[in-house]
Amino acid sequence: MILVVLLSFSVEKVLAQIEEEESKKSLFYYSGKLGAASNIQLSLQLKGFVASGSYIIDGSGDFFTFEGRLTFDKDGLGLRVFDEENNYIASIEAQVLTQEENFGKEIEGIWRNA
Repeated sequence: MILVVLLSFSVEKVLAQIEEEESKKSLFYYSGKLGAASNIQLSLQLKGFVASGSYIIDGSGDFFTFEGRLTFDKDGLGLRVFDEENNYIASIEAQVLTQEENFGKEIEGIWRNA
């Protein structure tokens, strides 16, 4: 059985201090929902087309990491999600929504259990 959950994130201000100008374009922080009930905080790092990062579920403190790729046209994202023991638990297919010069303003996608 495949569980499909809608997820949606919107950009929150970047809280990290970044020294290099180019790095500012590759580190993103999001606040959003996983499904209807779970609020999460997510950090996403892009190095070229390689994506990695982590998220934490508010309230429970459950922590997950992910890795994957940004599509060539930079409007899609495919990720594999791992739990705290580094077990593969899900995949995410997402659309990266960009407004003019604001890359990755929102990310919307579908979570599929492994």
